[in-house]
Amino acid sequence: MSTAAGLGVGAKDAWSEYVKFLPTDILLPTTWSEDERKLLTGTSLEVAVMAKLSALNSEFAAFRNATEMLPWAQNAWWDDDVLTLKDWVLADAWYRSRVLQLPKLGKSMVPVLDFANHRSVKTANAFYSVDENDEGAILVQREGAVLQKDDEVTIDYSNGTKGAGEMVFSYGFIEDDRENAECMALDIQCQYDDPLRRAKEAVFKSGPILELKYEAVTQSVNWSSDFIWLIVVNEEDGLSFQVLQEKSGARSLHVYWNESEISSISKLQISHGQLLAGYDI
Repeated sequence: MSTAAGLGVGAKDAWSEYVKFLPTDILLPTTWSEDERKLLTGTSLEVAVMAKLSALNSEFAAFRNATEMLPWAQNAWWDDDVLTLKDWVLADAWYRSRVLQLPKLGKSMVPVLDFANHRSVKTANAFYSVDENDEGAILVQREGAVLQKDDEVTIDYSNGTKGAGEMVFSYGFIEDDRENAECMALDIQCQYDDPLRRAKEAVFKSGPILELKYEAVTQSVNWSSDFIWLIVVNEEDGLSFQVLQEKSGARSLHVYWNESEISSISKLQISHGQLLAGYDI
């Protein structure tokens, strides 16, 4: 860390002192034991946590491969396995549970401010923002909030937009006053005997999920998913795939509906809703 900050190996500054205050026990699911992660079986977090752990493992392996031949890194990290995958997972947990999305400044780590605990948007008595020059973070008392001596200053981590699953994934807890999950992301799969299963999975670049979201205004649950429109149709309905060769020689898989190319899977429902609307999903 010190070298990444432009310091010499082993040199100290305010950031290295700040890290000493960060906890080594984090509640995020990526730090849970294998037995604890079994509690996620069947939930929307099961696949997300496993995918995150796999990504962290790949990142750490790539980082080690890129630095282990550097004499100073070999001496500081690798000779005696001083730096381990567990440290990498911990650093990721520090970042994800403490990073703030600051207006105009983007994602930032803000010492001291990130020690503020979470309360829902209805009960938090402060919020974070940037100063008038857009150069630094500030903590502002919410309008109408009353703070007495020794009162705890709290902020809303989610800005009222994160569902229960995302709160557990990013922060390791759910608020006591939460009335419902608000939203869930469920992993969905093509049927194993689907003749176009491999093509559907290959052409869909993002995660194959079904998102459920509770709408407080209408008190209803709505769903959204692009991948599900690939699942419910097949060749007899008008869906087809073609492998085309580009001018560069590279090959790519293209999707067609009734012989018309679909540039984006998200347009499959919109462009051809007259047929798909007949499916009761």
